[in-house]
Amino acid sequence: MIVSVTPELALDEVPIYAGGLGVLEGDKFIEASESKLPYTVITLFYPKGYANYFVDDEIREELLDYSEIEKKLKSEGEIEINTKPGKVRLRVLTLTKGNAKAVFFKALSPDWAVRVTSRLYVDEDRFDYEYTYIILAKASVEYINSLNNVKAVYAQESLAGLSLIPLHGKYETHLTTHTPGPWGHPYFSSQTLKDEFGIEAQGDVMLTRLLLKYADYVHTVSYKHNHLTKLMLPEANPTPLTNGVSFTRWMHDEIRKIYSQKKYEMLVNAKKKAKEDLLKLLNNYKKVNGDFIVVWARRITKYKRPYFITRLIREVGRDLNVTFIVGGIAHPKDPEGIGYMREFNQLQREYKNVVYVYDYNLSNAKYVLSGGDLLLFTPFSSWEACGTSYMKAGINGVPTLSSRDGGALEVIIDGYNGWLFGDDIREFVDIYNSQKAKEIDERDYKEFKSKFLRILEKAESDKDWYNEVIKNAFTSFTSYTNIKRVLDMIY
Repeated sequence: MIVSVTPELALDEVPIYAGGLGVLEGDKFIEASESKLPYTVITLFYPKGYANYFVDDEIREELLDYSEIEKKLKSEGEIEINTKPGKVRLRVLTLTKGNAKAVFFKALSPDWAVRVTSRLYVDEDRFDYEYTYIILAKASVEYINSLNNVKAVYAQESLAGLSLIPLHGKYETHLTTHTPGPWGHPYFSSQTLKDEFGIEAQGDVMLTRLLLKYADYVHTVSYKHNHLTKLMLPEANPTPLTNGVSFTRWMHDEIRKIYSQKKYEMLVNAKKKAKEDLLKLLNNYKKVNGDFIVVWARRITKYKRPYFITRLIREVGRDLNVTFIVGGIAHPKDPEGIGYMREFNQLQREYKNVVYVYDYNLSNAKYVLSGGDLLLFTPFSSWEACGTSYMKAGINGVPTLSSRDGGALEVIIDGYNGWLFGDDIREFVDIYNSQKAKEIDERDYKEFKSKFLRILEKAESDKDWYNEVIKNAFTSFTSYTNIKRVLDMIY
């Protein structure tokens, strides 16, 4: 059995997640269940979720209560763990499909433990932050030690990697990092690590570096990410496990039919149905035409460069026979990200051809990513570990205009099955404070805009050419980006 411990897990039945890590882990669970692989994925149950917003003239956060979801899950009883502040009691909730099981720990007592695990990635102070993942680690260890035939334990990100400390030596241990630079590698206080795990250290401790001692293997999620990780942690010897996506979850039904029957000549017709379904979804937000649909949709944060799409729309949006879909939400404590949400909302009101999918989630993302004509993937180079939105688009025959970053470099061939722009940066650039980042942005945007306009012009004048790019995207992405490839490497 393979066991994965993760801070978040995105399942249709339990849609409590923040972004790509949760979706990736959900895709692995789906593939493991379909392939009848013995697989267990472990996380916390966050009753108040991550972030939800109500959008009209303003952006307002609205907390949701996910407690009702607990009724859909099976209770396997309770466990108790010991921590320095006191004993913590948790309910073990599970969802089983085939030989795959998802395990959610819900804190029951004391009150402080209930508080710190109530929301995903939203913490009031350092205590709440550290003890969220101490609870996840210790509960995971307790549960894993009760299982039989465990071959290996994979910890997703260093926050979940705390579980490897007590497990190392008992099982084969793996640490997978999903973030390329130092900004994604958290520090814990040495006092907390001593109190909870008996580790002697000084000052604040970078978890990823500490966990190298407790991981038999270290993995990254793309070849470029692997290169950057070696620069940041030269003492590590990581190997790349480039991400993939679940075709069951992300491939449109009509397209999956022609894929399973190998009737690739029917792709263009199947894509028409995908677009029709997307337009039906968009009618819930705004009435638009569907001549050519351009999509920018993902978690909203600065390094994804949402300002590329807002600038593009303001500069040329009114002049183009194009429908722009912008989608995504920001972390509730990210004022800059929320500012981009407000700008997206403003663009929707100002431009007839702009739709803001403000509640971008698992359900509507399936239509947005399968039904468009062109996806825009714009992260600042060296900040995206892998990304998967272009994979989800590509397996539906939707090509991507991408910056040179993450796993896109492994599958997009410029001008053949998509397009690339900008520099392939192999160093860490401070995008918040450095002048260099501003200069890179300006150069990248100039090429991004130029390529975008050339793509539109040629797609309109030469539909056979664009259909060939679509076919190339479909055949190349379906041959490389299946999450089954990732599980085959794990097993």
